[in-house]
Amino acid sequence: MYDNYDNIAWALADHEPFLGNSAHAFFDEHGSYQVYSYSTRILTLDFADRVLHFDNRYYSHTTSRLQKLIRDNALPYAGGKYAARELF
Repeated sequence: MYDNYDNIAWALADHEPFLGNSAHAFFDEHGSYQVYSYSTRILTLDFADRVLHFDNRYYSHTTSRLQKLIRDNALPYAGGKYAARELF
């Protein structure tokens, strides 16, 4: 059974694995939190929750929705703004 967008938002906020229809998240062998849309890596957080990679390019409506969920739930804040918006 696939997670819905509400469950995905909670999983992203807690940096937990999930499986959606077109997206999934897991911890790799290095302990990094990886989020993919289809086969495209969208987010990588290291073991200390630092953003190593955030792909905010446009791919599709579905991927854009996931990117918004990531921005709203998974990214750390820095000075009131999302750190990834300033880094990438």
